[in-house]
Order: sequence, then C-alpha cells, then structure tokens
Amino acid sequence: MKSLNFLLCAVLLVGGCFRSLQPVYTTEQVVFVSALVGEWVVGSETWAVTKSGAAAYRVVHTDENGASGVFLGHLFNVDGHLFVDLVPVQTEFRSSGLHSGAYQPIHMLARVVRTAPTPQFAPLEGQWLNEYLAQHPHELRHERIDTESVVTASTSEIQAFLLRHVKTPKAFQVDPPWERAR
Repeated sequence: MKSLNFLLCAVLLVGGCFRSLQPVYTTEQVVFVSALVGEWVVGSETWAVTKSGAAAYRVVHTDENGASGVFLGHLFNVDGHLFVDLVPVQTEFRSSGLHSGAYQPIHMLARVVRTAPTPQFAPLEGQWLNEYLAQHPHELRHERIDTESVVTASTSEIQAFLLRHVKTPKAFQVDPPWERAR
C-alpha cells in the first residue's frame, strides 16, 4: 500500500507536508465529532483517538514497525469546510530543559473528507504547496528550509489561503478511509 501523506507527516515531520508555526484555527471554530474516537487501522498502521479536554483529541499513531507518536488534534470549521490540525505532543523523550526549551510544535493540516461511517482525510499536498509558493511567494508568508516551506503566516492568512485553494486540483490529496480496528 502506498505511503499516506498524512501518516508520514504526522509521524516523521519530513518534507512533503503542510507545516505551520501558527495554529490553523481559532477556538471559536473548533468542533468535536465523537465518531472519530476509537481505534483505527490504515494498512499496517494504527491510530488511537481519544477525547482530550472539552473539544480536542489525543491521537496516538503507531507505524508498521511499532514506533509511536502522540499528537493533539483539533477539528475546526472554516466557512463550511472541516479541517484537522495536528500538533506533536512533547513526550518523556523531550524531558531535558535544554531540549524542551528548543522544542517548537509544528502544526500539520488536512481537510476532512468525511467523519462517518469511517474517517477520511485529504492532506494539503506538500509538493503542490512548495511549487505553488515558489511561483507565488507573496501569497502566503513562509520560510524555505532546504526545499520545504514552513508557513509563518497568521491563522487568518492561512485560512484565507485554504479557502482560495480548497477546490484547487492537486492541492489536497485524498487518502484512503480509515477502518475500525477489530
């Protein structure tokens, strides 16, 4: 099965993903959909989603090698379009003061295709974003790190960009739907 952009973004934080220093939502836009809570399988990888606080999700992703990563997730609605923002959570492996002081959470993003009967997501395609921003460098504030773009724009600027491109061909790549773990 082909590697899923969203899974790779969430686990590796490597190139090819939307990455932002700012949250992509405001607290007023956050929604909670209980149908997302549960154990999910995509190929040989799993996602354990639980409720965290009033309207957030604790997301534990485990890859095919058994390595896990923990994220804080928020669903949010922008003008009728549902998105998810994921941020890696500091773990005990980032416990030293020096390391913790240098830790910068990066926001990752996908459009929510559906929440039921099983979730399906469409990550903002990193290659498309990098190429687009190379051709239109003033449309969204960002910095280039090697060949990748890290978005530095404000939340409202990011949302305006998303709304302009939510239906742009190749901007969002639809991943296969998740399946309930048995």
